[in-house]
Amino acid sequence: ALLLWSRTLSPLVLAATTGVLGAAVLLERRRSAREGMRMPVPLAQAALALALIAALATTARLEWGGRSWETVAATREAHLSARLDDRVRGAVRRAAAAAELAAAAEPGSFEALAAIRERTGVDAVAVLGAAGRPEAWAGDHRGRIPGAVFQREEGAIFPGGTLFDYLYVVAPTTGGRRVMVAMLMQAGPPLRGATDALAERFEAVTGEGPRFDGPRAADADWRLTLDGVEVLSARFPPVSPAEWRGRTARAGRLAVFVLVLAALSLLTAAWLRSLEDRGGVGGMVPIGALSVTLMATPLRRTLGLDRLFSPGWFVLPIPGDFVIEGVMVVLLPAAALLSTVRPWAGRRSDLWLRLVIGAALVGGGFAVGAGLMSGSAGTPMLTSGGPLWYVLQPTTVVLLTVLAAVLMPRCQEADPRSRLLVWSGAGLAVSVLLALGLATSWIPDRPLPTPVLFAWALPFALLARAVAGYVGRGDRLLRWLAAGWLAATAVIPHLWVASQAAKLEEAETELASFGARGDPFLNYLLGQFAEELGSAAGRGERGMDLLYEAWVSSGLAGEPYPLEISMWDGELRREAHLPLGVQLEPPGESQRDLLELVQDAQGRGRIVNEPAGGGGVSRFLVVPLAGGRTVSVAVAPRASLRPTSALTMFMEGEPQRDVTLDLLPTQAFGAPSQTVVHWQKMQTGWRSETLLQEGSDTYHAHLELRLAPAGVRLARGVLLVTLDLLLLTLLWGVGRLARGDPPVPPGGWLGWLGGFRARLIASLFVFFLLPTAVFGWAAYRALADEVTRAARQIAERAVVHAASILPGAGIEEAARRTGEDLLYYRRGTLGAASIPEAAELGLYSAWMPPELYQSIRAGESLGGTETGELANRSYLVAYRRLRSPVELVAVPVWLAARDVAVRQREFAHLVLFG
Repeated sequence: ALLLWSRTLSPLVLAATTGVLGAAVLLERRRSAREGMRMPVPLAQAALALALIAALATTARLEWGGRSWETVAATREAHLSARLDDRVRGAVRRAAAAAELAAAAEPGSFEALAAIRERTGVDAVAVLGAAGRPEAWAGDHRGRIPGAVFQREEGAIFPGGTLFDYLYVVAPTTGGRRVMVAMLMQAGPPLRGATDALAERFEAVTGEGPRFDGPRAADADWRLTLDGVEVLSARFPPVSPAEWRGRTARAGRLAVFVLVLAALSLLTAAWLRSLEDRGGVGGMVPIGALSVTLMATPLRRTLGLDRLFSPGWFVLPIPGDFVIEGVMVVLLPAAALLSTVRPWAGRRSDLWLRLVIGAALVGGGFAVGAGLMSGSAGTPMLTSGGPLWYVLQPTTVVLLTVLAAVLMPRCQEADPRSRLLVWSGAGLAVSVLLALGLATSWIPDRPLPTPVLFAWALPFALLARAVAGYVGRGDRLLRWLAAGWLAATAVIPHLWVASQAAKLEEAETELASFGARGDPFLNYLLGQFAEELGSAAGRGERGMDLLYEAWVSSGLAGEPYPLEISMWDGELRREAHLPLGVQLEPPGESQRDLLELVQDAQGRGRIVNEPAGGGGVSRFLVVPLAGGRTVSVAVAPRASLRPTSALTMFMEGEPQRDVTLDLLPTQAFGAPSQTVVHWQKMQTGWRSETLLQEGSDTYHAHLELRLAPAGVRLARGVLLVTLDLLLLTLLWGVGRLARGDPPVPPGGWLGWLGGFRARLIASLFVFFLLPTAVFGWAAYRALADEVTRAARQIAERAVVHAASILPGAGIEEAARRTGEDLLYYRRGTLGAASIPEAAELGLYSAWMPPELYQSIRAGESLGGTETGELANRSYLVAYRRLRSPVELVAVPVWLAARDVAVRQREFAHLVLFG
């Protein structure tokens, strides 16, 4: 009844549950008075009573929220405001203490500032000279220090930002200097959630992430006032009644589910104690009760697995939404039960007849079952990593294991050991050869080889013949694992082929929308951009902040479209510029077409969204704003699935796809003549070539499916088989335990642990496995170090080249010649960047590492490097002094995190395999 409440949230169900539980308590008291008390039963009743209380509390809260939503919302806001106020004021107190200590410290002492920062826990502290330039600093400050901070003499100020928003506390010190202390309050998308900002720490504790704003925000939910002056405000994410109801119900469902499972465990113990024959039908009751419990529980809503258990990921082709959740809750308890059943033993004379019949049924069942499961899986499931191999794959293996185990016959007479080894060795070898053949013979242009799974009838007959002749201890586990081996060797290559085919189909579908002319999703995103642009402008956003806010809020930031976003004044002069994979040159045809559209949009006051005529641009969007300003978006054909700029790679991280695509102009590459995708076998995987037409431009489409080396794929297959067998062993153990017959070795577990075998296993682990693990970890780390060393060499060569160019050329010209982004530092602080927008957004630090700057300024070195991390992305910066020791040029290099992760993962699988 409690689980029925989890599905309906009905108070009537709780009323009935209360009556049933009360009656059960009375009956148990009468029984215990006659027969004596059995402790598990009262404990189970207590757990059910707690579950009932949790359900009643949840229902009452839901009823209260439905009738008094305004009160609920106000209570939530007051609670969050009080906690945020306490958190922010604590940060301000620490910043003020750091400013006071820094003001009293020795001027220009980097070491003193570092100690103060370490002591107070602020993000950055600096001493500003009389001219406003930092003289000493500690910590990390992303982007340039806002001009409003330099104009401030004393007090707290929140000037806001684009990617990084800092709260500053300024205090005067000797010699006309000022101390500046910075606290990172929040980071905007795409870095939100990947920094140590105060907003993210607050969200980790409360589950609600505030959005900080300046003191003039009109719709703020909370405001910070210091000495009678408003400094900061914040808005909490709005919560609809439906969303609040879902959160509250989920918490109640989870509490009830855990308590019901605890009660079921206690009742199972009491039930098994009362049975005289646990091997009969009565011993199956606990498994049946568990199966009913799981089927009655809405696991999708209880555990918050709506995405994994959604019909878009998996749904059987039968009436109703029978998703993977339903398959698992029915299959797993049944498998645990069947694994403990010893089948009827027949005569040897009809053994081969039963083997032939079973083999035919298993072959057909494997083909139908595996085909049904892979066919029911959607593209998101098949192209995923974890859900495919750790949810769908083991579920399919358990399904086919049940089929094979049920059809494995059992013989009354035992076979000699040598004959068992021959039959089992032949069955294992044939199943491995079939799996390797299935995985290596697949060709992308052909359909899935599901009927090939019928060939597993042969290894089934061989292994079943070996298992049938084994009589002795562990025969049920041996039969169960033999069936699992057959299922795993059939399912793993089948799902791998299905996964590769789904990846190629998804890539070919996406290829059809490449370019931008016929891409309805892009048109939708551009429409969203125009709406968000108007909304952000209405809130007072200006310049780069306006462009960035609209880009992120519209959803364009999460897609790999190369863009150039610009803001123009009434004289067609560019006021702000955000290049995201596209850089239109002024003399070019595309730039002239764009300026004509901007002028037309300004004159007519209407939004322009139309295809471009070519020249490397697919579509233009022009949005006029108030005050004579206009924002333009130039979209180029997507030339790759990889990030289009140093900023966009933070939106979703680097693409973790095995399929890569690149577009090249036909003039730059010998293009194929066909427009149909055909696949060719390459050393690293599969590759296709085709032509794409976009306006007057023709592109060569390069689609490549990267496969891991054969040794890595083999290692992964063996590891998956091992995990499957461990899962099946666990199900067998759970089944034995639920039937009151836990697996115990001869002499008990204590005797076994003190025996020779246990000591031998421990010795082998210490002398062989531990050294292997240590050497494997060292080699695993060496891969990342090698990438860092290679990046350091590239950056050092580039910065030396840039240092030789810069005295006679500007930073942008030097960047063009070196092919790298360049940064210019004067007296240790960032002065200019070859991509000004990246510096303004805060992708680079406001100053150099203090130790390196002091070493170069003192003439002890000509340059150096530093490594760091931003939003879980590692980077390296190489510095080199110019003619003056206070002038430096730097080359930032983002490390190839995806390549490192792929190589490390492949190496880890090889180490585990070994």
